[in-house]
Amino acid sequence: MVFSVKPGVILHSMVFSVKPGVILHSMVFSVKPGVILHSMVFSVKPGVILHTMVFSVKPGVILHSMVFSVKPGVILHTMVFSVKPGVILHTMVFNVKPGVILHSMVFCVKPGVILHSMVFSVKPGVILHSMVFSVKPGVILHSTLALERYGQVYFKAWRMAVGPCLKKLEVDCVQDLMYHAIHAARGSSRSLASSLRKLLNEIHKQKQQPGVDYMLQQLYEPILWRSLNRLLQDTSVTVRCVAVQGVCRICNVFWELIPAKVIQTLLLTLVRDLAWDSASADVRQAVLRGFAYLLDNVLCHPTLKTLLPELRDLLHDTAEKVRIAFIEILQKAKGIRTFKFWAIAPIDHLLARLEVDTPPVTRRIATLLFNSYMPLDKGVDVQLTRGISLIESNRGAARRFYQNVQRHMTLEDSVNFMSAVCRCLLVCVRNERQENTSGVEQDVLETFDEQEAEKENLGQGDSNVNQGDSSQGDSERGDTGEESDNLSIRDTDVVIGLLETVVIMWCSTLPQLEKKFSLMQSANYEMKKKLQKRFSYAVPELFRVLDHPEMMSALIMLAGFLPPAVIPTVSRRMLSRLRALSADCVPNDYGTILESMCKWGKIGDVLEMISDWLTASLATEAASSSVATSGGAKIQKTGKSVMFSEPSPPKSQLGLDYLTYLTRHSACREILLKCKRDDLRDITAHLDEVKTHLQQRLGGQDTASDELDDTLLVNTFEVLYKLKVILHDPENQNQDVLEAFQQLLVWLESHVLPHLRKQKPQKRHQRRLLNTVNATLLDEPSGDPCQLSQTLPQVSDMITMSQTMMMSQTMLSETLIGQKRLAVDDRTDLAVQLIVKALTLASNMLLVGVGNEELVSRLAEFASQLLQLDDGVAFLPQIVHLTYQIAELSSSFTTNRPGGDSCTGFHGDVIPSLLEKLIEMLAKLSQKKRETAERVMPAIKSAFSEILLTYYRQHSLNQTINKNVMATIVSATVAEMTNELKKASDSDYETRQSVLELPPLSAFLLAVLLRRTLILGVYLEDMNTCINSGVLSGVHSLCGALHLISVIAKGNCCVGEIKECLTNIQGKLDTCETLDGEDDQAVVNRKLHTAGMNLLKDCMTTVGMVA
Repeated sequence: MVFSVKPGVILHSMVFSVKPGVILHSMVFSVKPGVILHSMVFSVKPGVILHTMVFSVKPGVILHSMVFSVKPGVILHTMVFSVKPGVILHTMVFNVKPGVILHSMVFCVKPGVILHSMVFSVKPGVILHSMVFSVKPGVILHSTLALERYGQVYFKAWRMAVGPCLKKLEVDCVQDLMYHAIHAARGSSRSLASSLRKLLNEIHKQKQQPGVDYMLQQLYEPILWRSLNRLLQDTSVTVRCVAVQGVCRICNVFWELIPAKVIQTLLLTLVRDLAWDSASADVRQAVLRGFAYLLDNVLCHPTLKTLLPELRDLLHDTAEKVRIAFIEILQKAKGIRTFKFWAIAPIDHLLARLEVDTPPVTRRIATLLFNSYMPLDKGVDVQLTRGISLIESNRGAARRFYQNVQRHMTLEDSVNFMSAVCRCLLVCVRNERQENTSGVEQDVLETFDEQEAEKENLGQGDSNVNQGDSSQGDSERGDTGEESDNLSIRDTDVVIGLLETVVIMWCSTLPQLEKKFSLMQSANYEMKKKLQKRFSYAVPELFRVLDHPEMMSALIMLAGFLPPAVIPTVSRRMLSRLRALSADCVPNDYGTILESMCKWGKIGDVLEMISDWLTASLATEAASSSVATSGGAKIQKTGKSVMFSEPSPPKSQLGLDYLTYLTRHSACREILLKCKRDDLRDITAHLDEVKTHLQQRLGGQDTASDELDDTLLVNTFEVLYKLKVILHDPENQNQDVLEAFQQLLVWLESHVLPHLRKQKPQKRHQRRLLNTVNATLLDEPSGDPCQLSQTLPQVSDMITMSQTMMMSQTMLSETLIGQKRLAVDDRTDLAVQLIVKALTLASNMLLVGVGNEELVSRLAEFASQLLQLDDGVAFLPQIVHLTYQIAELSSSFTTNRPGGDSCTGFHGDVIPSLLEKLIEMLAKLSQKKRETAERVMPAIKSAFSEILLTYYRQHSLNQTINKNVMATIVSATVAEMTNELKKASDSDYETRQSVLELPPLSAFLLAVLLRRTLILGVYLEDMNTCINSGVLSGVHSLCGALHLISVIAKGNCCVGEIKECLTNIQGKLDTCETLDGEDDQAVVNRKLHTAGMNLLKDCMTTVGMVA
């Protein structure tokens, strides 16, 4: 029935007069689908029938039912390839929605993959790739299975394509996916880059297939290397760092696969460009770390052997982390046989850095050079020889080297080396005095050798002490002697270096040598005893021969490790040496002696000497417990014995220097506070006399204190109160130092401040001359002009005569008057020095936490009085630092004002008052002494900023206190800027481009505010309040505020507050009432108003407002 008529008519009538989906499914797929479909459809015009059958109904249903419910190979081959494939496929696919064709259901079965692969074989550059990946973020929505099937489609399409279609598929499709997979944003597993890599992974899995590997290389090569080069030159520091790491990692893993030319290009870019990146130390560090990573690949070594020496100058890089990275490369290269680290960085460069560099770098350099200069497997003789070579090359580097070698040596190795140095020095002494030897030196060497022999013959009982020397004893004595034959005491640098080496190594091993509680530690203690015994023979002999100051300093430090009983002569001579030093000596001359005296337990003698000197200088009465003998000697009676000492003038300044060194040096200070606290209190009691002398000096009294120098009095005053702070014992709740400082403030107010409040007297001869002229003019009666004209020449003559007489009188009394004025100036300078010292001491005392609320209140009151002086600028740096310490310490005080707010307590009273007075002084200073202000303000900027930040952090909840402080700042800056505009010309109305172009006080305060966003926001809020309240209403004040805001707006912070201020200023400028009139002031106001409106528009544009 069906096939007896025209199939096109029957098919159209039977199928499409009813629901097409049901009929098509029933008619076609209930029978043999291949025969029916071929007979019914393709006996007529295939293009019309296929289009009519399929796409007049829902395409998704028909396509799915028609293709994937039957055998896909037969149906697809019959439907498509028996007709013109281009027409059929274009009609079949592109007249429907792409989402239907590319639905994930299609890819869930294998026929869908085949279908899309065949689609690619028709027009690969247009069809599937353009339909799906023209909007690539849509790939993220696909599942992992769908992405894998997409990859299979691309691969099968590539396998089926030939000729131009293949080329177009590779370049426009596959390479496009590769490009975006590399450059797309990364992050989660659902990112675009991750999805595209999953898709491409299906192609990567087929690398074993013929031609796939070559295809991947050809497509990836231009993308990878071009992208890497572009990333290495990126403007972002982070991108460059990551690119460097990526290049080095790729080269390390795929060195043999990457073309040599590509590797050379990339590495040369790193070595010659990025290794010297001046914009960022991170990039330079990344290059060095990347090369260290490359050293793990043996194939890289020939190339790196020629490239790494080009980086040697990075050893002297300004960034510590870059230098560390370079040393780590050398350490890694040292372990590779084909590399010589000294070929990468010369030894003299390494020693130069070892001498001056920071501890993290020096530790690594010492580790790098350890086996070169301290080979533990070569014996002590070789170690000594190389140590001497190191000292000759760079003595400073040798000191730093031996400071860091203890982490690589055992205690036994260190003791053996120090013993070898000791014998070497004794051999030098023997060689120096060999011609006129009296047997002393030889006896010393024989005694030393007996010590060595005794040590070797002790047996195995003390293995920690004996093992090293017994194995190396003979060679040490023989070879060390040969080395010493070439060394002389005249080799000053080498001898000093050897002495310093022993001192440094002894200091490093001292904690281990002191331990004696366990069996091993007891052996260490015995080793220390034997080491001390050896040097007890060498030190006295070296004292007899050495006379160079540096040699003596090192030798005294070495003697400090020995008990005073084994070197009695040396230890007794040190006090005489201290007493004999001149007053102009430096700490290097006496520091080592004082440290040794502390170690010997003889510091009490030094303190007694200091006390005698200071007491003799500061004694107010001629009373002494010493009786002068007829021979000129002095008998001092003590509780234990009678001592004779040569009379010598007291050296008070030297005694103060000794005392300052002892209290500043941590080891000496610890011994003093532990054993000699009472002696320090006695010295403090003697130093209290200095206030009497200062009081007399300030009062101008002629007393014995005139013989004391002002510098000595000020230094004594400073040491006195330093000692009081050091003796403060917070554990025993000792309040003596707090009471002492309160008494000091009272004394300063009563005896020192009055000398700063006095006005300078006028010159006496000027007053006399003025009085004479006035009296002459007043005595003349008023008369006619003729008489007056005759009188004026007489008056002129009288003035000339008076000037001559006064000049002669001035010349006669010039010496006496000059001396008296000089004395007044000296007293003023003395008062200034005392107050500066007191403020500095108070700041340091509060810094270490010594203080209470009462003392802080008194200090704040005293600072306020200083700020009110005309010459208060002299104390400004000290007052600012004191205020900062008060702000830090007073945060711990919880005392509240009665009836006040919990935040309006002690802190809320003191700091605002001091800040207001500080700003007032700076305002006066910037008006009257602008150059002085510009010099002083930068010195206090950091401390002033910290004061504001500390204050606002601790009291952010109390807006009343905050606004009181900030109102002062706002008024000061706006007032200064307003005055500046009133004095300015038309050209000065232009915008200030930076803080530096503002007046001094405004530049100082805004520079402080711009560093802290928290404070800047409060400043802008307070300025906005002033604008709204009408405080700032005139055109000058509004424009002044506008200039300040324009500078702030360039910092791109607090934009919301800036917009609010600009809006309010705009409203005030629009309603300004001072623009009418034709007088000069009105003209100036109009010009300023016009400039202000232009500036307002610029500011609005800067912050993103519509002008």
